[in-house]
Amino acid sequence: TETWRAKGSFGGVAALAVSPDGTKLAGACLDSYVRVWDAATGAELGAWKGHADRCTDVAWALGGKAVVSCGFDHTVRV
Repeated sequence: TETWRAKGSFGGVAALAVSPDGTKLAGACLDSYVRVWDAATGAELGAWKGHADRCTDVAWALGGKAVVSCGFDHTVRV
């Protein structure tokens, strides 16, 4: 069953990571942004552009206080 659908034109999501407490989703988006959504409602909580090319993976760090991402621009961002 579909709970919610991300809105916007961000070219798709390459990877998702669930926060340690299960309340948020981090997405590695193909438009080079990292986005964080509320897991229950789908509300976008933040969007960060740092990669010069597609973002390909994300992970939660520091007990859910930070998101780490990597991309085709050969960088890792926090």
